[in-house]
Parts: sequence; C-alpha cells; structure tokens
Amino acid sequence: MNTDRPPTPAQAVAETLDRLVLEAARDECASFAALVRAAGLDPGNDFVGASLRDLDFRDEDLRGFDFSYADLTGTDFRRANLAGVRFDGAFITGAIGLPQVGNGHLSDFAVFSDAPFAPELVVIPAGEFTMGSFEAPEEQPPRKVTIGHRMAIGRYPVTFDEYDRFCSATGRQPSEELRAVRERGRRPVVYVSWFDARDYLKWLSSETRRRYRLPTEAEWEYACRAGIGDAVPAQHINCRGGGPGHTTEVGSYGGNLWNLHDMLGNVLEWTKDGWHANYRGAPDNGSAWSSAGSLRVVRGGSFRKYAVDCQPARRDRIERATQSDDTGFRVARMLEP
Repeated sequence: MNTDRPPTPAQAVAETLDRLVLEAARDECASFAALVRAAGLDPGNDFVGASLRDLDFRDEDLRGFDFSYADLTGTDFRRANLAGVRFDGAFITGAIGLPQVGNGHLSDFAVFSDAPFAPELVVIPAGEFTMGSFEAPEEQPPRKVTIGHRMAIGRYPVTFDEYDRFCSATGRQPSEELRAVRERGRRPVVYVSWFDARDYLKWLSSETRRRYRLPTEAEWEYACRAGIGDAVPAQHINCRGGGPGHTTEVGSYGGNLWNLHDMLGNVLEWTKDGWHANYRGAPDNGSAWSSAGSLRVVRGGSFRKYAVDCQPARRDRIERATQSDDTGFRVARMLEP
C-alpha cells in the first residue's frame, strides 16, 4: 500500500524516536507529543508508515498525528485525545484504547484483531465487482454483485495456534487425523469440517462479543479479487507445481492488494454457501445462497491443486462433514455501525 504523500523520512524518525521515548518519563518531563514537536518532527507527515510498536501513549494529546500505515502493534492509547487522528491502513493488532475497533469506524484496509488469541482482520470496503467467468459452466453466467456493507475478513486462514486454543478452551476433541499433524503453529489448520469451522466461529463470537461467521461465496471472491482479480502465476501461490507439496505457514507468499494472504493456494476455504451448479438465480447482493443439500462451496484451491484451479473465480464443492488435509477456513466479521 502507499499514499499520495512523499516517502516517510523513516531514518529521521528512527534516530529521534529512541531518544524521545527515553525522555518521555511521564512524571518528570513534557509529553511525547510535545517532545516530537520540539525535535522538529511533523506529526502530520513523519509518522506515516513508521514502526511504533508497544509505545505508551496513555493520556497524550495526539491531535494532528497521522499514523496511516504505521505499525501500532501493542501500542497503548488509553485516555489519549485521538480527535482527528488518522489510522488509515495501520497495523493495530493488540493496540489498547482505540474505540474505533468496536464500532465500525476503522478505516478501509486497517489491520486489527479483537483479542490476542483472535485472527488478524483486514477491513474491507463496500463495492461492486463482476463475479464468475466464462471459463467453466459452474462459474457462469458472470454477473455484477454489490457488496453493500463494510466488513472485516481474516488476513490469513485460521492457524493451528488459533484453532488449538479453541480446542483447549472448550475441551473439544479433534479428529485423530488432526491430532496427528506434526507441523502446526502458524500453518493453516486442516482436517476441519464445515461444522468444525462453524463451532470455532461460535466460540470466537462468544469470547470476543463480536459477530464472526464464514464469508459468503460472493464476499470471498470480492476479497480475493481485491479490485482486479487477474489470474495468478503458480510461483506466487502454494499450489501443485509451484509449492513444496504441503501447507506452508500463513503469509509465506505475498498478499493481494488488500493485504490478504493465502486467498489462493495453501488450503481450500469453506464458505457459508450451499452448492449450486451455476449462478442462475444467485443473489446479487453478496448474501449467502443456501441449498437443501449437504454440499458446501469451497474456494481458493490448495497445495494439491494446479495453478489453473487456484484462481479467483474457480469454485469447488465438498460434503460439509469432510475433513481433509488441504481444507481449512477463514473468518469474516461484521463491523458494527
């Protein structure tokens, strides 16, 4: 991502920041904001894209600061005056004291999470796109779909770390195949059925008091295309012929223009929708399309699929009770108005 601003003078910020933090002993000297101005830094320009992890901004008057695209991971903003402060595209995972996180006023493409154990999310704007293609019967007819709501979607597929915490917290007994997987951690969780994903999302919603669910098929394709949605070469995704032949840690391959990773390749991802053989009669507002059968739509391809089957419009279906070594899921979350 970039802005229309000149490149941030990152070296000047870095050289000055350590000294400012040391000087900002709160009981003895001027506030951080005052020291920034005294050092000749411009709060409206010099902190765009800067690394400000784990800083303590409690009780600060930060009016006039622009933290767009800055790394604010773990930063404490409690009781700070944030009137007019910009956070466009900022990384705010673990940041404390940002009221925007809960009420839907986050800027488009901001990255955040609702709890230390919750998946990272990216804010996705409302918009229109052409869903489907002429490449296969099940992708036809291509049609205009309007996503009329802002939402947040997982930056990565749900990982073993995240799913294992759910199992530990709830006493859930995973399948024998899932327990046998050795490479866990930040690899995408596999051997999870549509029902397993649903139960994880119910638990996450209860723990965070936010509304989590699977993305609809339309929301998934909209997020995957990220405004363009051209075919992706094999060397840019974990697929058959372009990857190591197994899952890789999430984020190992570059993200799309909306900072979403592993939308294509690595693991197939469950969606909320039932399976239909084509798009005739499909909703055009981004909502889920239910069906009477037990088949559910999966998207994105996997490490077992060739690149031609790991493209934004490509659809597949499996039984919702299926647990396989190349199927996982990604979370979606509604943003409260």
